[in-house]
Amino acid sequence: MKKNKILIIDDDVDLLASTKLLLESKNYEIETATNSKIGLGIIKTFHPDLIILDIMMDTQLEGFNFLNELKSADNFKETPVIMSTGMAKSIGVNMRAAIEDVDSLPKTRFIDKSGNWEELLEAIKDLL
Repeated sequence: MKKNKILIIDDDVDLLASTKLLLESKNYEIETATNSKIGLGIIKTFHPDLIILDIMMDTQLEGFNFLNELKSADNFKETPVIMSTGMAKSIGVNMRAAIEDVDSLPKTRFIDKSGNWEELLEAIKDLL
């Protein structure tokens, strides 16, 4: 049986490692990147079925910039993306509704980096 491929892009190396470990234990094939530039390189050879993308990395909007590049590329514009950040709780804004209501972001979900593994696994299952 073919494993679903997931690319995780996040500058938090501890969270990256723990998420990779969790998803590998659930029988997903995982690649990781610590920024969007590395992620763009990996995506061309790895061809993920889904991407988990941090919003704030080297810049506050790096995740959104990556998403715009991804959605404009013919080969990857339909790739589902889970956007994650700790930002929503720190600024008290419910970004989930704002992101999920944007028509230009098909197959995109928002989750908070709260360590709620069940929410992440459910989002992956729904998008795949």
